Order: sequence, then C-alpha cells, then structure tokens
Amino acid sequence: MSKKQTYLTLFLLFLLAPLLAFAAPSETFTLDKEYKLVAHPAPRNQPGKVEVLEFFSYGCPACSAIEPAVEAWLITKPKNVDFERVPVIFHPEWYVLAKAYYVAKNLHIANRMTPLLFTAIHVNHQDLTSKNTLQLLFQTQGVSRETFEGNYDFSPSIDAQVYRAESLQRQFALFRIPTFIVDGTYETSIGMAGGDPKRMMKVIDFLIAQQQKKMAAPLPPQPTQKK
Repeated sequence: MSKKQTYLTLFLLFLLAPLLAFAAPSETFTLDKEYKLVAHPAPRNQPGKVEVLEFFSYGCPACSAIEPAVEAWLITKPKNVDFERVPVIFHPEWYVLAKAYYVAKNLHIANRMTPLLFTAIHVNHQDLTSKNTLQLLFQTQGVSRETFEGNYDFSPSIDAQVYRAESLQRQFALFRIPTFIVDGTYETSIGMAGGDPKRMMKVIDFLIAQQQKKMAAPLPPQPTQKK
C-alpha cells in the first residue's frame, strides 16, 4: 500500500470513528422480554452522555451475586456512560445499609467498600444492620470512629442522597432488585436476563447503544412559518 493510500485509509477511519462509536452490539434483545420501556420516561438529556442507574442493596443476595459482572463491566463500559448506584430501602434495616453506601461514597471509598460489604454480609454472614457494626467495618479500612459518625449522623448531604434514592425508587415504581434503568428510558433486571449476570450486562450495552443511536440521529427538519 502506497503512502497516499495509507493516508487516505486513516482519513476515512477518522471520519467514520463517530459512527463506529454508535455501532450496536452484535447480539440483539427483545422488548418486553429482556427489557422494557419505563412507564414514565425521564431521560437526562445530557448531550453525548448516557446514564445507567443500578438499584440495589447490600442486603440483597442477588445484588451480591451479580457484583463481579458489574465490576467487570465498569472496566469496559463506554466512556460516555455515567454509572450510578442507587440503594433501595425495601426493609427498615436496609436504611442503615443505604446510609453506609453514601457514607462510603462521601469518603471516596465506595469502590473499595462495596465488595467488602457484600462479602461481609453474604459470605461471612455478618449482621451489619446497625451503625455500630458498620463503624467497625469502616474502621478496618482506616476510617476513624469520629469520621464515620460525623458522616453517618451529621451530614445533610447524605440524608438528601438517601431521600433522592427513595424518590427515584418511587419514580420508577421498582419492587425488585437488582434493576437497571438506562437513561431514564429502559429497564432491565437479572430476572429479565434469565438469571445470567453476564447476559444482563450485554442487555445493558445493547440499551446504551440504542440511546446512542438516538443521540446520533439528525433532528427532523422544523416546519417553516409562513410570513
């Protein structure tokens, strides 16, 4: 291949790159089987970004079971995807666990604490539904009692985040977890994916691609007003 052909090929790849970024995954999935439309869509409408919400709880065995697949997906997810965990409170004791997540997030150690909390509860069978037992676990990660209690008991921002999580749970009318909402438009879950965590993550990638296609599509021409 001549230098001229090489430059031409590179130039064409450069032009096609934006289109290739929106290419759909090789596997397709079926509406109302592997995913469904949200009853009251609430897309974030942030240009170039797709939001993925995971509704979960540290007290949920299924959430613990899918965590390795979620962690693996987080390494490879598209850069324009914003991922956020949203703890739900289906049981009174899960309120403590929801606060635990936001304390860890506030201290910038959520990525480290999440697998520890899942392991402590579902592998080691520790009861972490009290502030005191949580504090001891956080202490093993270098968080002092004063820092933990200051965030757990005296942080209006953490209380606001718990309130927002409850509002989102009601907004999307969620009654089972783990459930994922893609850009406020699509819903999928481990149940809809046949109980296969890896398949569920493929469904999420498919839905992300669907949203990216919508973003890439040109806007319809606006009707001109007659003078």
